[in-house]
Amino acid sequence: MKKTIKTANRFFSLVVAVGALFLAVTAPAADQVSVADFNALKELVQKLSDQVQGLKQTNTLVQQQHEQDVQLLKVLQTKLSETQQTATDAEQKSTAAVQATVARGPIDEATVNRNFQMLGDAEFQYANADKQYGSFMLADFAPIFLYRGGENILFEAGFDTTLQNNPQSTGGSGGYTASFNLSFAQLDYVANDYLTVCVGDLLLPLGTYTERGAGWLNKFPDDPLAVDLIPGSGVGVQLRGAVPLGDSGKLLNYSVYGVNGPGSKDGFGASTNLDLGGNVGVRSDGTSANLHNNPAGGGRLAVFLPFKPRYDLELGVSGMFGEWDNAGTHLWTAGALDAALHL
Repeated sequence: MKKTIKTANRFFSLVVAVGALFLAVTAPAADQVSVADFNALKELVQKLSDQVQGLKQTNTLVQQQHEQDVQLLKVLQTKLSETQQTATDAEQKSTAAVQATVARGPIDEATVNRNFQMLGDAEFQYANADKQYGSFMLADFAPIFLYRGGENILFEAGFDTTLQNNPQSTGGSGGYTASFNLSFAQLDYVANDYLTVCVGDLLLPLGTYTERGAGWLNKFPDDPLAVDLIPGSGVGVQLRGAVPLGDSGKLLNYSVYGVNGPGSKDGFGASTNLDLGGNVGVRSDGTSANLHNNPAGGGRLAVFLPFKPRYDLELGVSGMFGEWDNAGTHLWTAGALDAALHL
């Protein structure tokens, strides 16, 4: 723009000069001009005309360059707007992807230690009975192994290792005995937000005490008596999950399962004895076998009612039934009511 103003100023100066020369040429006739002077003046006017024409061309080129610069600036502004829109779209897609990943429950390497984690509890017992010397009676270690094989595959297994003191003063054989038992081992497939399929040696949801009996969850010093009257685990398949009841956090929990069920210690005659701790029977000749033709089935239905953060109530009802002898004449049934209040 400054070049255009300077060019216009120079053009105006030339016009003024040409006008002055013209006035000089048209002076009164009294001032005679020679042919040589006239030719020199004509030549000068021609040169000035050529310079004016050159300045006009230069001004035209400058104006064209200015218009090109304006067009280029508009193009750059359009591209900048497109780039900003592309960046905004990419940010929105990235945010949506992160939210979707959080909703799926991503694998957190920091907390699960590369998809594997070991939990569990340990305990010991010391007894000092009346008229006896005190002694340590029991040491127990119960690890639980958790493994995540992908977005939908989970595996868990629990073991129980016990070192038991058997003092002769209490009728024992003396010394220590050690035992190692598999408490449960199951593979879970998360089908969707409302259904999980479990297979293996399952902790049975006949009530909730067996499933929630780990040492860091349950602080009772001894198991309730009723726990010994129901099977704690069973080999089979289970469908379980929860369905939301509205938007306030209320849930309807459910589980349905079919397992081998209770067996019998002896499958012959009147000596048949119910065995709640095993999934196969033992015949009188010592042969291990399945002593019932049909598996056992059961389920649990419960409602979870939160009424403020960390305050909730859960009420459930569960049952199980099945044959347990080879003749099919013995039917085992059980029912349980459970309630949990968290304050």
